[in-house]
Amino acid sequence: MKIWLASYPRSGNTFLRNVLFQCYGLESSTYHHETTYSLEENFHLSDIVKTHLLPHELPIEYKDLPKVYLIRDGRDAVVSMAHHKKDLIDIGTDFNDNLKEIIIAAEGSHFSGWSEHVAQWMEAADIIISYEDLIKDPIKEVEKIRKIYDLPQPDASKLLSFNELKSGNANYGSGKFHNLTGDDEKTFSAKNFRKGKAGAWVEEMNEFQRDLFWNYHGHIMKKMGYMYDGTYNEIDSFSLGKIKSKLGENITINNKTYKVLIDASKILGTTTDGVKRYVVELLRELKDVQKFGNHSFHFHIYLNGKIFDIEEVDFFIDKPIDNAQEYFLYERILLFIRKSIKFLLPKFIYDKLSPYYRNTNFREKLLLIREKISQDIFYKKILNRDKNSNHFISYDLVHVTLPQHLSQFLLNDIKTLVTVHDVSHQSHPEFHVDNNNLLAEKGFEIIVDKKLPIISVSNSTSAELTKFYKIGSEKINTIYEATNTKLFKYNTNNHLLEDIKNRYNIPKDKKYFLCLSTIEPRKNILNTIKAFKKFVSDTKSETILVIAGKKGWKYEELFADNAIQDNIVFTGFVRDRDLSALYTGALAFCYVSHYEGFGLPILEAMSCRVPVICGNNTSQIEILGAGGIAVDSNDVEAICNAMQTMSDEQKREAYAILAWQQSFTFNWYKTALDTLSIYKKVIESN
Repeated sequence: MKIWLASYPRSGNTFLRNVLFQCYGLESSTYHHETTYSLEENFHLSDIVKTHLLPHELPIEYKDLPKVYLIRDGRDAVVSMAHHKKDLIDIGTDFNDNLKEIIIAAEGSHFSGWSEHVAQWMEAADIIISYEDLIKDPIKEVEKIRKIYDLPQPDASKLLSFNELKSGNANYGSGKFHNLTGDDEKTFSAKNFRKGKAGAWVEEMNEFQRDLFWNYHGHIMKKMGYMYDGTYNEIDSFSLGKIKSKLGENITINNKTYKVLIDASKILGTTTDGVKRYVVELLRELKDVQKFGNHSFHFHIYLNGKIFDIEEVDFFIDKPIDNAQEYFLYERILLFIRKSIKFLLPKFIYDKLSPYYRNTNFREKLLLIREKISQDIFYKKILNRDKNSNHFISYDLVHVTLPQHLSQFLLNDIKTLVTVHDVSHQSHPEFHVDNNNLLAEKGFEIIVDKKLPIISVSNSTSAELTKFYKIGSEKINTIYEATNTKLFKYNTNNHLLEDIKNRYNIPKDKKYFLCLSTIEPRKNILNTIKAFKKFVSDTKSETILVIAGKKGWKYEELFADNAIQDNIVFTGFVRDRDLSALYTGALAFCYVSHYEGFGLPILEAMSCRVPVICGNNTSQIEILGAGGIAVDSNDVEAICNAMQTMSDEQKREAYAILAWQQSFTFNWYKTALDTLSIYKKVIESN
């Protein structure tokens, strides 16, 4: 045995084997774990062995052999699989049921699903062949294998047409290996070799099936060059240069490597907010770029007073609490002191001292101490230099992912880029505690003073940067965020939703509107509750309102009205892995915020095929598109009317379709590529 031929099922591997046999005279065997037919006893005696298994499932003694991976548009593959099951494997089963099952690939079934199969094999394979290219020029594509295997010279005249293969003349894929003859063999071949063309899925999949597939696999589809509209582009050479080289194509190699240090401290937080999701998902994408890309960039992450290679980032994402203790030592000490003082002092004295602490510059002095400690850690522990020295520093760029962290990265000789998520401390200071406003403004003073380049997460935030700080448009780069579709996708498992309802004490037999956010004034939950009460009163509906999220700040007014409990369920914190089902089960997602810098929950809900009721302000209308209803966040009646619209089944379904499709336009892969372009632009600027 000398090489593996791997593919996701129904991706054209049988056609590839026949080309090798007809034109090169090379026989091949198969390796599988199927129970419906036996494994060839001496499969390992063949030079070439086909498999659909994942790389880690190969026999250990053959795992290190060279590997060829055949990739095909996943929609064509799953449609063909659904027919194959109906016609040859589980005869008589329903095509639509099969297709849905294969797309979802629950619990790792169907070879872990198309996108997971592709992701694993793209890392493991030595040669990648596109099915779309293979059927256009079989010899040209097979010749790529010559790089890892000494192919004989081909005889192209012996190449059978697809119709000849389908009529039963194929060495592989016909009925001869199933001991069929005559008409039975021809019938088997006709069903096995179905259409043999690219893009046949367009004729087979309805709108829901197309969108379901894209919801589950669109992220990898885009990376592989397959677009939502059916067009096919080459694999992106910038982030997947290694794969492009595997395809046998020439790539331009950039001899210069840019070293970038990324502030990753938000991933150590014990709670998940929009900024943390941004940092986590951006780092995951950049890690893959470094691992599989053209190596123009090398990334380090800064956290916990230490530098780590970006390939270690998953360790901190998976265990944030364990690794956050040292970093949050300052906050834990201050909180302990505050609680101790409150416990020791009589209440009337503590109440008199609290305003003095809030309204004087005492906290500002504490922040200056914190900055000094952070800077000392960064300069002495990380860079091993005095901050006033002129020694060469190895980083081309520092990316600070939150303005509040800027003060610890004040380096005159290293270019600095900062991501701005919102400017709400200026536009709506009443929604924040004073300490947050103070920290934010400190960061923005540095941005303005140093004339730092900015990544803004929405057009709305970009406009506010110009409005409040007179920052020129040439300094601002708008790059949208996205959602993790492994976490946020349409849930088809009704039993899972029932379990989650039970976990969070949500009545199982009730329809519900869903709110999800930290409970604080900016999210406008009070007006949503008022609108919901009016909706129930006007319609006599038994629908309930589910409010998910932990308590934040200034939430006392919300809980002052005891009457809110009748049709309203407060779940408290909801685990990430439960959100997809909770979103999917809602009539609509109510997120009528007074202000958003981006509004990730809106996009998360739409990714789960849920229409949204949101505020008609700031970035919310950018993200929403046609996927719901935007209303004045102060207009209780307008919110109520939107709820009535969403309670109409047909109208809700129309919005749900548009919401789902709108979510497909946002992609973390694109966010990462756009960010890399800004990195390069800033580094190379004068």
